[in-house]
Amino acid sequence: MNHKIRIKSTRIKLLGGYAALLILLLSIFGITLFQLVNRTSYNLIDEELLYDVGNALITFRNQELQSQPPSHTEPLNPNTILDDQYWESNTNPNLLNDRREDNERWWLQYENQAKSQAQPQIPNSSNPKLDKPNLQKLATPPNRTPTPNPWKSETPQQLKKPYLTIWQDLSNDQRIIYRGYSDIFSLPNTATLDTNKIHYRNRDSWREILLFDKDVWVLAGRPLDLKRAEIVIIKNTSIFLGTIILAAGLLGGWWLTGRAIEPINKISNTARTISASNLDQRIDLEKTEDELGQLALVLNQMFDRLKGSFDQQNQFIADASHELRTPLAILVSQIDLALRRDRDTAEYKDALQRCQRSAHRMKQLVDDLLILAAADQNRLKLNPETFDLADAAHFCIEMTTPLAQQNNITLHLNTQPATITADKVKITQVITNLISNAITYNSPNGSVTITITQTARKTTLTVSDTGIGIAPQDVKHIFERFYRVDKARSRQRGGSGLGLGICKSIIDAHQGFIWCESTPNLGSSFSFSI
Repeated sequence: MNHKIRIKSTRIKLLGGYAALLILLLSIFGITLFQLVNRTSYNLIDEELLYDVGNALITFRNQELQSQPPSHTEPLNPNTILDDQYWESNTNPNLLNDRREDNERWWLQYENQAKSQAQPQIPNSSNPKLDKPNLQKLATPPNRTPTPNPWKSETPQQLKKPYLTIWQDLSNDQRIIYRGYSDIFSLPNTATLDTNKIHYRNRDSWREILLFDKDVWVLAGRPLDLKRAEIVIIKNTSIFLGTIILAAGLLGGWWLTGRAIEPINKISNTARTISASNLDQRIDLEKTEDELGQLALVLNQMFDRLKGSFDQQNQFIADASHELRTPLAILVSQIDLALRRDRDTAEYKDALQRCQRSAHRMKQLVDDLLILAAADQNRLKLNPETFDLADAAHFCIEMTTPLAQQNNITLHLNTQPATITADKVKITQVITNLISNAITYNSPNGSVTITITQTARKTTLTVSDTGIGIAPQDVKHIFERFYRVDKARSRQRGGSGLGLGICKSIIDAHQGFIWCESTPNLGSSFSFSI
């Protein structure tokens, strides 16, 4: 089975990506540097070889002119370079132009010296150049026959000097004109080579140049050991420095990622300490910056909402328990009192009626709690239908008229036909709750007015009273569950504190709005629109 290793540490992931990028950049730089140094080294050797050949030809042509002046002089013609199985191309145009200019200067010097029958002056150089050819050897060159294998690789280890050979290819022979430090080397077969090109090649640890000038071939070579050793030193130095840079980069990346992740660790530790019993701790925003500061702010806001939800839940449980305890206590006390001794029928009937009222109150409370629980879980079922909201309001007034008459409250209906599509039963429940509250918390001999307005986009119902009003600091909490402005008076009047919370849940389920406007001692207005 193949198991993939998953790296969970963000710090290690960041460092791994940083290391991969750094290795890639160092590798590209190292390869480019190596290729550049290698090409530059070969170009320098090629220039030195061309310089050697030019010096040798100046000496050779100068001796020819001393004995028999030539009819014409032609400079070397390095216009093209051969590229076949034996010789490689060197297509650097700048290098070729430099070589043409150097050759023209050499031949111009050679021509002037020949006309004045003076000895040529070999240019000095800081680089190790080929030894000046011996004129006596040029005067009496040995002959050498071609060998069967023209490219025998025979390089004695003791031969570490530049070498040069000048010869003429005859029909059946090779006439050696000059040979220095290369007696053991075989001469190439030039029958297939282009005489108009300069040829280069690598042979073992040597770099060679071959060219044809008028009637002679010139072969020169230089050892590559020193240049290759320099390249190896540069390569090893680059690898060493690259390793140091990589190690320093990884250490720096480890430190930088550590600093970047430190605020995240603090946020995680703070979030880990927060629990249901400890919701007061918050993330320190002063120690976080940029995007992490925004994250910390959002988390603190979430913790505030979470704390509010927990507080509300705890208060809800406490209030629900208290509301249920009161009717249960009445129920139990009435039953105990009735069973304590024998009673007549009227006393038993009165006790049962008290128990019935307490049971109805508990049932109503449980039903309200179930409605709120379903609304919290978005499971409040709606049965939409089309009906006239004015008819529903008139029905609610009829239901609450006995309560209004009991409290000497006058009910007024100021409506017009307003057809809506909603859950009629639940909308009727909302209207009934609003009218009941307006009657219960009204002033003696007060009034309640129900108004309905309709536009093309929404329908609004408002229940206004002339009661005691609500203080501004209580208005924003009025739709919270179990919230009472005056807890003592609310319980005396039988309120549970869930009516307005249920109204808000029902209106929210219809994607509507409900709000309150109140002035203390003047009255309140509760409105909803759907």
